[in-house]
Amino acid sequence: MTFISSNSYRDKKWYDKRRQILARDNHTCTRCGRHLSDDQLQVHHLHYFEGRKPWEYEDFELITLCKHCHAEEHGQIKPTYGWNYEGMEDLEDLVGECDNCHQAIRYAHLISHPDWGFMTVGSQCAENLTSEYGLSEREDEAKKLAQRYRRFLNSPKWKHRKNGYFMDFDDCHIKIWDNGNYCNLDIVVSLWHRHTLEHRYEKLRSKQKYATIEDAKTQAFKVITNGSLIKYCERHYHNDTPYRPIYNDSENYD
Repeated sequence: MTFISSNSYRDKKWYDKRRQILARDNHTCTRCGRHLSDDQLQVHHLHYFEGRKPWEYEDFELITLCKHCHAEEHGQIKPTYGWNYEGMEDLEDLVGECDNCHQAIRYAHLISHPDWGFMTVGSQCAENLTSEYGLSEREDEAKKLAQRYRRFLNSPKWKHRKNGYFMDFDDCHIKIWDNGNYCNLDIVVSLWHRHTLEHRYEKLRSKQKYATIEDAKTQAFKVITNGSLIKYCERHYHNDTPYRPIYNDSENYD
């Protein structure tokens, strides 16, 4: 990387150029938008050329930044802009720590920056750094889903007959067969013909064998709640829909 000698910045030609750029930008940091005194502002070169003096750059190659934003630009401090949202992980019983504000967190949001790397932060810091809004709502949804999963595993609605475990859940009928060494999973789904609205049931069997009943229950919960079961039906049953039709009493059905 090419750098400009610090001695060049003491030249009167640079002082004149600097005042010109500050005036052009209305003495305002072009990144954070703060209007500051000249001693709090710096002129940043958007790129550098070997042997070129700092005042020999065109005006469009220069911008006004505050000291903080200028330091971020050169990687001297952690940047507060330019972060990308990568995803969220539930730490469950573990207590993590936000890399930005050092507060305890359970839901770890991974963010990345091309010049800084990766950080694990809480939802508020993730929203502030990435402008990815609604992360706290995602946490709430994840908490509700986790609570629902725990209730699902131990629900009194599970019926046990011989080697079978049965439960109705979200318009699906779940059947788990305990064969001793492994378990099979069947899910019976409701389907409606797209044109005649005729209702029928389709039994889907997982090709996978599950080591425990809990593993089979978990798989059933996942495919039903994450939408993959509906997507499977849409791919394989083109004339049918898993969505229950909504009838309008004002219409006539012959």
